[in-house]
Amino acid sequence: MDGTCCQYLESDYDGKSAHVETAAIRSQIPAWGKGKLEIAMDIHCPRIRGENDEWVYQVGAESPEQWAAQQRFGRFLEKVTANTLAYSQSDDMPFGKAWNTGGNYSQGMGYRKWASTEGCARFATSFEIPYARSNGTVVNQSNARRFGNGIAEAICSFLKK
Repeated sequence: MDGTCCQYLESDYDGKSAHVETAAIRSQIPAWGKGKLEIAMDIHCPRIRGENDEWVYQVGAESPEQWAAQQRFGRFLEKVTANTLAYSQSDDMPFGKAWNTGGNYSQGMGYRKWASTEGCARFATSFEIPYARSNGTVVNQSNARRFGNGIAEAICSFLKK
C-alpha cells in the first residue's frame, strides 16, 4: 500500500479539520471524557488492494509504550475471538512496516495518535477490519456482532489487569 488514502484521512486530526465529523470528535471527546477515558478505539475498513489485505489487525503506534499496550490488548482479544473474524496478534502491523511509517503521516496525525497525545485516553488503538472478507471468512452481521462482543470482553480484561 502506498498510503495515499491514509495520508488524506490522517491530516484531519491536525490543524483545522476538513470534515465536520472529525471536528466534532476533536471537540466532544475531550469535553465529554474530561481526561478520565481509559480507552479510545478507531475501527474502520482498510484500503483493500488484494486478498492479502483481508484480515483484522491493529495499526502499531510509534511509541514503544503504546505499542506494548496494543500488544497486551491484542493478547486478550485473540483469546476471545477465535470463532468470530479470527483476529491474530501476529497480523498486527508494527510501526515501520509496510505503509505504517512516518512518511505516511507526513500530512498529520491519525485518530489513535491524537487520542493518546491529546490526553483523551490512557490507551488508544486503531483497528483495520475488512467489511467483506477476513482471513477467508465472509464478514456478516452475526460474526461481526460476535467480534464486537469479543472486543468488549477484551476491554474488560485489559482494564482489570
